[in-house]
Amino acid sequence: IGVEKSAKVWLIIGLFFALFSILTRQIGVVIPFAFLVVSFFHPSGREIRKKRILLYVVSIVLIPWVGYEYYLYCTGSTPLTQHQVVHEIFRKPAAKGLLDYLVYLYTQAFHIGLVYVGFLISPALALVHKNFSYRRAYRVFFVVATFVLVLFEIALLTGLIETPVRFLRNVIYNFGIGPVLLKDVYILGIARTWTIDPAFYYLLIYWGVLSGVGLLVLIADFIEKIVHSVREGNGASFDFLSGFALLAALAYFGMILLTGFHDRYLIPVCAFLTIWLFSKSCSPCHDSLGVGWLLPGLVPLVFMAIFSIGATHDFMDTKRSLKLAQDYLIYEKRIEPCNFDGGLEFNGYHCYRPEFQPEEGLSWWWVNKEEYLLALGHLPGYRVDKTFPFTRYLGPPGEVFVLSKGAPPTP
Repeated sequence: IGVEKSAKVWLIIGLFFALFSILTRQIGVVIPFAFLVVSFFHPSGREIRKKRILLYVVSIVLIPWVGYEYYLYCTGSTPLTQHQVVHEIFRKPAAKGLLDYLVYLYTQAFHIGLVYVGFLISPALALVHKNFSYRRAYRVFFVVATFVLVLFEIALLTGLIETPVRFLRNVIYNFGIGPVLLKDVYILGIARTWTIDPAFYYLLIYWGVLSGVGLLVLIADFIEKIVHSVREGNGASFDFLSGFALLAALAYFGMILLTGFHDRYLIPVCAFLTIWLFSKSCSPCHDSLGVGWLLPGLVPLVFMAIFSIGATHDFMDTKRSLKLAQDYLIYEKRIEPCNFDGGLEFNGYHCYRPEFQPEEGLSWWWVNKEEYLLALGHLPGYRVDKTFPFTRYLGPPGEVFVLSKGAPPTP
């Protein structure tokens, strides 16, 4: 609004929000970056004048940000220049070598990032599918991918092949919004959390691949139209919001690509891309939002909503039982928090020491003694003291076990 209508007040307010995003997390710098680049090329930006826009960005965003980083440095906190992630960006190419690093970037961008983004914004992509599904190349890709999926699923269901279910750097780990960080599940790797069936898992990958390729087609079309317009001498004919949202998404994606990412890092990318998909330059205007137009997007959206509600319940119910087990040991058994293994979050909260060195056989998360151990099942060499059950909407019920060392009693 601030640029397209030459409204300076709105422009200044927007830049202050950009500053707040950077102070919250430095990678928010993609917002003023995208704004500057689009302003310099879009006709609306020229009306305010490039020098004035640059002055606004420098004075409202960059100078306060640099001042805040200097404050962090002076107070002994971690400024951007000393951040581990920044050092990792420069260390990783030398550590991996050129070829391995290029393979790493390709895998991050296409095998992980594109599939995740395509899956997460698939409800929005489904609403504009006619913008890319008409292309012959995409239809051929759809047929080939579907044929490969059918053969792969048949092989899975008949037992001809066995493939793992792997969520790479995933926060939505097995169920809910975070992993269950207990010794048996996290360190020993015992499968005691409910996971989706491999046949369904690879169906979701197929879903993400189709959506991701469709997204690439839309981005290529958008860039091609801009290049064609510039070559014809008509200038960069695109909606300001479209250019800003797409450039911010690509810049953000490019930055997290260099360090590796969890799926939660893609939330801003999905937000920017969703804005871009429904902006004037990308999506055609619809006179009415009828059921026929909304249905393709509602199907994946309803599926995601059902999973989100059910999985969040499962995770929270497990955590409630875990909290009851921890309280049982503290208040009824009178065990010191650092003398039993209550999981990463519990021992990290109560017992963290930077100089801590774990004893052999104990979890690395600041466990002094293992008088008791919390787990999701039996372990050899331990006996069950008590259990705390929990329910799952998306899987069988389970229990948090309070284990103590020693053989189980003879019946």
